[in-house]
Amino acid sequence: MSTEFLIPFMKGPALIARDKFEDVRGSFEMLIQKDEITISYPEYQNLVQINLIVGKLGGLRGFHVSHPSANHWKVVTCVSGMVRDAVLDIRPSSQTFGEYAVVDMSSDSGLALIIPPGFAHAVESLTENSLTIYGTNIPYSDSKEFEINPLSGDWKHIWNENPILSQRDIEAQTWETYKFGLKDTKNEKVI
Repeated sequence: MSTEFLIPFMKGPALIARDKFEDVRGSFEMLIQKDEITISYPEYQNLVQINLIVGKLGGLRGFHVSHPSANHWKVVTCVSGMVRDAVLDIRPSSQTFGEYAVVDMSSDSGLALIIPPGFAHAVESLTENSLTIYGTNIPYSDSKEFEINPLSGDWKHIWNENPILSQRDIEAQTWETYKFGLKDTKNEKVI
């Protein structure tokens, strides 16, 4: 297994290859291996929750993110169909703040995406009934989560023409509102 960091992020999201073994019975895959992840991310936390997304064609979830104090890690992989994953750097002090990266993953790609804290995540199903598995190091808590509208920034062109969004994502704050809120927060801390 090797780690390929998504450019332009330093110590940000990265792709790793899943190990797959095949024989006359079929195949066996190691979807998420902590030992392989900690080679590049020694600070990586243990998974405590594993989730499954069954995606309708054009179904778009995100950008979702946890507050920085949650120290939220995600590992995402597609095991059936195809999905488009996107990560957005929301670390205010980062040189790549506001930049995003996109990767298409399928059951055949053999890839998993590691998402460290400080990055918002979105996923769109590019096929009917895609299956995406993602593990997290913290249990879901609505009080620790927030959203950025996936159609509000420079990245809106990466999605299919008419993505299907939840009401939560439609009503999510825009990227501009999020950035403006950070400026207000910074000013309040200085005073």
